[in-house]
Amino acid sequence: MGLPDATFTIAFGALRSFRELSLGSVVAGRTRCPPTYVGLRGYCKRRSGRFHFNFTPAQTGELMSKSEMRRHMLCLRRLLHHEHPSAPRDVARQIDAHVPLDPTQDCVAVYHASGGEIASNDLITLLRARNVPLALPVTHENGPLSFRIFEADTDLVPDAAGMAAPDTHAPACHPSVIILPLLAFDASGARLGRGGGHYDRTLAGLRKKCHVRAIGLAFDEQMVEKCPVEPHDAPLNMVATPTRLISWGEGERL
Repeated sequence: MGLPDATFTIAFGALRSFRELSLGSVVAGRTRCPPTYVGLRGYCKRRSGRFHFNFTPAQTGELMSKSEMRRHMLCLRRLLHHEHPSAPRDVARQIDAHVPLDPTQDCVAVYHASGGEIASNDLITLLRARNVPLALPVTHENGPLSFRIFEADTDLVPDAAGMAAPDTHAPACHPSVIILPLLAFDASGARLGRGGGHYDRTLAGLRKKCHVRAIGLAFDEQMVEKCPVEPHDAPLNMVATPTRLISWGEGERL
């Protein structure tokens, strides 16, 4: 099955094929694991002391639904979180090396990780060393996310989603770069999130007003052949993995 046509740039590291990227690494744990090809079912099998993906064809060959892929990818991401403890440092280095940022013009929104997401702590440390202004998202009961400046001494309080966010004393801002977690991504820059739609609504609104780059943090194994997307799903500009940075330009789905 062929991959969708796309124009993209891969920085730092040779990549022979997306299939190699999706299937080449191992995961830990003897559990059922998500497929990385459309219409495939995967499971983990021990080989030489490590666990590798094995695949069998699905019965229908149809694109997996969002809910089904989310269940599988949540499982995989938790496994990868334990398999790759250096991932936060490695993705931070990818962004530091390959994403141009101007401390006088850019503000970078980061996030607090949960559920096996790649933490942005190492990235926060690198960006603060470069004096790049930072922000954190604030989730509301309704509507898109808002963002407030996140300094080392900013007081954090739970937002509507229970995540630590700057209190109302922190200045509001419109970030030019949004670092965001994901469950899966594909060769077109499509992203699968947890299903709340917060980042999709936020990016759609911000992109009507200003230039903003959306950069996902992911394990290499989270790349799938095709994410199930809908018209309201906002595409990514870039994905940083522990081994490379993949760029699709300004965020138009190709």
